[in-house]
Amino acid sequence: MKEKMRKFLKILRVELEDLEEDMELLIDLHREKEQKKVITPYVCMENIGLIKNEISAVKRIIQSIENVGIDEYNNIEELTEHINNIFKKQIKESDYPDSIYFFVKRKLDKVKKYIEER
Repeated sequence: MKEKMRKFLKILRVELEDLEEDMELLIDLHREKEQKKVITPYVCMENIGLIKNEISAVKRIIQSIENVGIDEYNNIEELTEHINNIFKKQIKESDYPDSIYFFVKRKLDKVKKYIEER
């Protein structure tokens, strides 16, 4: 079980890094839209600001899972619940947009399902 939990944390990290990369691509997309005059510079900067804030949240969440010790948990369910609570707390305390929780939660659930099926 401990090996599954280690794999869970590694895969979760990769998934969260992937989410971060996707958000970086959104920034590029918004800049392209601004250059093509599809959106105004104001809308572009507002959207980029929001995305950068979300990227900051994801980076912080990635850092927080580095400190999670698997020895404290008996199974993936307990570990997932603990990590989910960390995410909720960090997002609330840091005043990050609520939307980031749903992106991260989706990754968490995806990895949990994958590990449980193995």
